[in-house]
Amino acid sequence: MITTHGGGENMKSVSAFSYIRSACLVCALTLSLSGAVKIPSALKPHAIAEAKRMPNQITNLSSFAFGAVEKAVNLISNSSFEMLKRVGTTAKPMPDGWQLYIIALPAEGYCDEAKAVSGKRSFKFSLSEKGKAFLHSHAFDVEPNAQYRIRLFSCGSGVISAEMLWWQSYPAPLMQSKRHRDAKEEIKLTDKWQQVEATFTAPEDAKRAYLRIAARDGDVWVDDVEVIRLP
Repeated sequence: MITTHGGGENMKSVSAFSYIRSACLVCALTLSLSGAVKIPSALKPHAIAEAKRMPNQITNLSSFAFGAVEKAVNLISNSSFEMLKRVGTTAKPMPDGWQLYIIALPAEGYCDEAKAVSGKRSFKFSLSEKGKAFLHSHAFDVEPNAQYRIRLFSCGSGVISAEMLWWQSYPAPLMQSKRHRDAKEEIKLTDKWQQVEATFTAPEDAKRAYLRIAARDGDVWVDDVEVIRLP
């Protein structure tokens, strides 16, 4: 018995064959131009034509073999703290789109050019051994029961935690989800940058959220913050 399948498999085979043929002709043309080998003059026009088609051949073959790959979108704007805002002429620079909350003094926070993973600056929590502060991102839309991954880089002498705060509605009207807060366990930092990562599932009633970065008991630097929805 011979079992047949739809035209999709044949299309993949044809595309693969077409790509291999194109690659061979382009390689021959390249070697010919370098003087390593000679190819018949009659084949040169075909090789040149295939060279021009190669990018499309690769794209088509990749689509057939692997399907379209959708790049995950970072839900955090100004994720590396490059865009600044100032409150007053003498105030230290603050990151646009973020809000600092001082929980226990002495503590302050600002954008710092002394350390960075990428770009020119990072955000620094300047804290005493008893100081504590929160840095909140802007709010963004979320889907109920969807998974979200947090990633950021941090270093310093203090302690850090990454949290998600879930909302049914935010900012107006202000209505918390039944499970309002998810938090990763605290991490004691060192002077070397390390990646902090956590994955949380949005509550079934959540429609909005924002990221909270909590720091305490020593200086903490943060850079390259990411929140993405997992497939």
